[in-house]
Amino acid sequence: MKKALKVLLSVFLVAVMIFGISACDKNNDNGDETNGIDTTNWDVVEQVEKPTYTSGTVTMEDFESKYRPYTDWRIYEIRTTKSDIKPADGAKAYYVSNRGKAENDGLTPETPLPDYASVRKKGLKTGDVIYFERGSIWRDQIEVGIPGVTLTAYGEGKAPRFYGSPANSAQEGYWLETDVENVYVYKEPLLSMDVGSIIFDDKECAYKSLYSSEDQSNSSSKKYVNSYKDLKEDLQMYHEPKNKKLYLYCEGGNPADRFDSIELIYKVTMFVKADNVTVDGLCMKYACFGISGSSSINSKITGLTVRNCEFGWIGGNIQGTAGQSTTRYGNGIEIWGAAEDFTVTNNYFWQVYDAGVTFQYRGGVFNDVKNIKFNDNVFDYCNYSIEYFYTGGNGVANDGKVYDFEIKNNHFWYAGEGLSSQRPDRSEISHIRSGWVTQGNAIKIENNLFAISLKTLARTLDYANLGGAYNNNVYAQYERRELAMNGKSTTVYKMDANAKTNIETKLGDKNATVITIKK
Repeated sequence: MKKALKVLLSVFLVAVMIFGISACDKNNDNGDETNGIDTTNWDVVEQVEKPTYTSGTVTMEDFESKYRPYTDWRIYEIRTTKSDIKPADGAKAYYVSNRGKAENDGLTPETPLPDYASVRKKGLKTGDVIYFERGSIWRDQIEVGIPGVTLTAYGEGKAPRFYGSPANSAQEGYWLETDVENVYVYKEPLLSMDVGSIIFDDKECAYKSLYSSEDQSNSSSKKYVNSYKDLKEDLQMYHEPKNKKLYLYCEGGNPADRFDSIELIYKVTMFVKADNVTVDGLCMKYACFGISGSSSINSKITGLTVRNCEFGWIGGNIQGTAGQSTTRYGNGIEIWGAAEDFTVTNNYFWQVYDAGVTFQYRGGVFNDVKNIKFNDNVFDYCNYSIEYFYTGGNGVANDGKVYDFEIKNNHFWYAGEGLSSQRPDRSEISHIRSGWVTQGNAIKIENNLFAISLKTLARTLDYANLGGAYNNNVYAQYERRELAMNGKSTTVYKMDANAKTNIETKLGDKNATVITIKK
């Protein structure tokens, strides 16, 4: 397959320059012959009507064939939604493209700038909008420090993509043979950052083994190694903690010959450090966090809006250097600390090692959290689809309370599978995972599809029992698997003959649809 693709590429691609790299170089990742911008879109998905969910017992095949097509349509709809955002009165529009030049003014689609750093030099102000051209890819970090700025998309093709990975490493010369058969070393030491995982052809990830003398508390790996010579399984990786050399066991020859795309997940983030920032229609992949903001005690992140975006292959266990602990990371969108007017709507989250979206804080006294809306999103293969906790630490309530919090009209699928399967804390997998939250008023978790989890579908450990928070949701889980837990009780309810009753009485969802999937 790969040889055939190479032949096709040699016939149809002509040499163009993007970031100083030719179009036949797989790091380019673009398909347009004239300017390096990929104007193709995703494969068209035909629109389907929202199904009527019916309680009962079905096979997995029947369940997926009946209910998954509408979710797939929603993903396509999210990916192809176009922005209609305009600058505020007196503000500017800046255009950024892979074909941009630093000497351009960036004020029109015909005179774009090459990257976000070039826009910053122009002097961003509140109300400005930055338009990134669809089909372009940037491999750098964006730090938004100006309040009231919007980042969005223009043009045709796939959403503008922001990759934490430094390059497509499926290229000649990137993987070198070692003195051990099937073990390859990355072309240069990766000294500045650890590699959490390796993603192959956007379909599968490496299995990371840790150094045997390092802290193992945050890894599920039982295959500890002392050197690259201990690697024995296909796509098993090892990032040596002292010299930061990256090793990969790859059967069947050099990884660059086996795969078309090899992306490294680094500990990098697209930061949001300002209030009233909107991110609309972008794609973020191969990073520690997609979007992350943090506030200190007695402050908060205000007005973060993320919509029509995609987050894929986010996070992975990181290995500390000698004497440091390993860390579980990361999340698609995270606010650490207090938040107000935090909106996440019409986004697609998939293959996330920790949480698709979260607000959280542990330790100290903090402000109230207000007006949070996580609505109309799709989540695939996240350890937690949505996570929130807000505590003084050690199970002690934080003085802050949560007001006006909605989780509505979301599609949740396959919690705990994929990239997150290497996590150590496999007992806490859930589509909703909350802890130690004191309610200021009602939390609403309504009209969602909770479809399949390796553990619970909903895991709520709030100080105040959620009461009527859950309403009119669909709960689909394998028979005899865990279903839910609620309030201070540690009782876990399972998908059994009492499932519907427990959802009604324990979760308080009087209008629940319960679908049991036969194993």
